[in-house]
Amino acid sequence: METTLSYWRSTIVVGRETVAPASEAVWGWARSICSEATVLKPQSLAEVQRSCQQIKALGKTLIPRGAGLSLGDAFLNRNNFVLDLSALNRVLFYDPVNGELVVEPGVTIGT
Repeated sequence: METTLSYWRSTIVVGRETVAPASEAVWGWARSICSEATVLKPQSLAEVQRSCQQIKALGKTLIPRGAGLSLGDAFLNRNNFVLDLSALNRVLFYDPVNGELVVEPGVTIGT
């Protein structure tokens, strides 16, 4: 269910889209707690950076969320922004000899 936030007075641009003043239900991993927030879904590091700058300029808070599989509910950010980073799911570096792995925040074991 989409709800217009009454305190919202601006829009922000992520990629080629202008994000409308609407929120959605964001659930914790165990689905035991829920919070309404505006969820942004950037597709690149540049979009992440632009989102952060615009949200800061609006005086709002932002919580990053990777694949959404954390056992905690730290990403719940009622009436503010959640940055859904699940589209950033690439393995950037892997060194099997030294056991090093560098990944983007949306990577899961199944990626």
